[in-house]
Amino acid sequence: MTAFRTDNPDADAGPIVRLAEIEPAKISATHLASLMELGRQLASIDDRAARHEALCRVLADEQFHAFSVARLSVTRTDGRVAFDVLTLAGSAEAGEPLHVSRSLLAAALDCGQPAMAGNAENSAAAVACPLAASPGRADVLYVTLPPAFANGEWLSLIGLAAQHYVQAEAAWAARRQAEAHAAIEHELAHARRIQMELIPRQVVAPGLEIAIGYEPCRWVGGDYVDVVPSPDGRTLLIVADVCGKGLPAALVSTSLQAIIHTNFPRTAGLADLLAAVNDYLCDRLTEGSFVTLMAGLVDPKANRLSCMSAGHPLPFLLGADGRLSQPQINRHPPLGIVPIRFEADDIELAPGQLLAMFTDGLTDVADANRQMLGAKRLGEFLRNACAQDRAAGIEAIAGSFSAAVDAFRGGGLPTDDRSFLLVRRTESGRPA
Repeated sequence: MTAFRTDNPDADAGPIVRLAEIEPAKISATHLASLMELGRQLASIDDRAARHEALCRVLADEQFHAFSVARLSVTRTDGRVAFDVLTLAGSAEAGEPLHVSRSLLAAALDCGQPAMAGNAENSAAAVACPLAASPGRADVLYVTLPPAFANGEWLSLIGLAAQHYVQAEAAWAARRQAEAHAAIEHELAHARRIQMELIPRQVVAPGLEIAIGYEPCRWVGGDYVDVVPSPDGRTLLIVADVCGKGLPAALVSTSLQAIIHTNFPRTAGLADLLAAVNDYLCDRLTEGSFVTLMAGLVDPKANRLSCMSAGHPLPFLLGADGRLSQPQINRHPPLGIVPIRFEADDIELAPGQLLAMFTDGLTDVADANRQMLGAKRLGEFLRNACAQDRAAGIEAIAGSFSAAVDAFRGGGLPTDDRSFLLVRRTESGRPA
């Protein structure tokens, strides 16, 4: 920046003047009021190009005495400065030459603040104010003025106008970000509603009482719980856990539901069904993705359950006498990794017995001391929930069971999706 000053050779005393004889200040309240109004305009103008135009138009007004006002896109490569004119107002807009000092632009970029220089050849002064910068590029407000206004006051005034613009841009950026976040939240909320609607409600199945617990740890989750009746009276029970969390996992769980509902009526049993699902996932899942799944097929004509695990936690069986066990069944690898052959196991599901299928989001729940719940305590929670009232309906048992898990977790935020499916064989064998 070039300094402008006038030396006084009389060091002992200066001329005596009266207040009325003093030349009014070049900057007045009118200028400041105009800049305040500029700030209000910038806050209300939605279009960014229109905000650029408003900034240049205000400074091109005759009260600011500018010859020309421009917004420049400045680039600097290997120390060489180049620029393009983006917005123009004032005399240069009418066709007069716009004289731009590259050394002034470089000085403004170096210090990151408004800088001023005089130009004797063109009988003008110039001010350069950085507005926004990114690596190798910057937007700069460039104003040319008569030499009489080449002083600190006018530099500050133009810098204040640039500051109003920068603050308005920051406010608009924050507003846009908030709008984007609100739009994302709206879409996620909509996705959550859709996913929750896919969970079966008030399922009626021959000879069974059924309750479902489902809690994604984010807006949407990768757990999948389903109960699918078939025309021949059998009931398919599914609890699955997609690797990962959030929207990607939710998309896989949704497609999983579609492929199961499509293939179940066409297959003879669990082995054929899981083979079809596994082939579908192997063709479509990305490397490192997989699905663990526990499936059961209940035949109302028999007190037995055909079941199969693909890398999934084993279920609990709770007898009417309160005896708790985990049936030992063949455990296959998770789905979506390699084609494999599946074999189902049969276990007894007698009247009064309760089957609990769940994802590891329950056993991995941690308390305030980061101690995980584990399968043993989870089984005790299930036993206690049933023991509170042996005549309680399955929904009441599910509520007590879920509440016990919540109490163990305390005030901590969930870290994984949490799902379970409770199925109790009715004493009569008729639909509950």
